[in-house]
Amino acid sequence: MAGRWSSLQNGFANFSGIVASVLTGWIMQNYGSARLAFTVTGVVALIGGLSWGLLVRRVEPVSWAAIGKRAQAA
Repeated sequence: MAGRWSSLQNGFANFSGIVASVLTGWIMQNYGSARLAFTVTGVVALIGGLSWGLLVRRVEPVSWAAIGKRAQAA
């Protein structure tokens, strides 16, 4: 389970790196200034921080043994 979760996180991290590069290039090509690219980056970071602070309720260790037992029972 930990390997699956880590690979999912890494996949999204790689995707965001690709999108950020393409979006920055598009902004630079169409607007000729890096200011808007930095503004977009700041807004995305702010939304991410607010999402974490407002949506994540409680952080606690995961009981992998309990999850494994439920998966075997199903």
